[in-house]
Amino acid sequence: DYSLALAQAASVVSDNYDAYAVNTAGIYATAYAGYASTAVAGGIEVLAPNGSAYLYNGDIYAIAEAGDFSVAVASAASVQGYEYASATSYGLVVAGAYVGDYSYALASGFDVAASNGYAYLYNGYATYATAIAGDNSLAQAFGPSVDGLYGASTVNPGHIEAFAYSGDY
Repeated sequence: DYSLALAQAASVVSDNYDAYAVNTAGIYATAYAGYASTAVAGGIEVLAPNGSAYLYNGDIYAIAEAGDFSVAVASAASVQGYEYASATSYGLVVAGAYVGDYSYALASGFDVAASNGYAYLYNGYATYATAIAGDNSLAQAFGPSVDGLYGASTVNPGHIEAFAYSGDY
């Protein structure tokens, strides 16, 4: 209770050059916290604030769970580049955020962004984002978000699903 749980499975950061991540197996991040707490789970982040960021992935799971009066945030994959950001996914990507009453749950499958260029996502298998919250709560789920200053595209021969549920009131 009254705690913080933070799980970041993989982080690839390049301050001045390009950043590359290749995951052909599985990445798992799970964070659990109690009452009046915060749980944050991040699968993988690939960050290149002054270059390009590339992710090639298999399975990624990010699960965050907390009790009443809490916050749970689950982000499966974040790819952030300056000139170019690209994520190519052939695996199962799952983000799940679960909280009790009077709480906030946020789940994000992919966040691919190029602040001064082009962003691209290829979803070859499946991406699921699920946020579930109790009564008097807010739940938000986002499958993929792909944003580029000079263009963005998503190719999806797979399956994308976002599900958010909150209780009464």
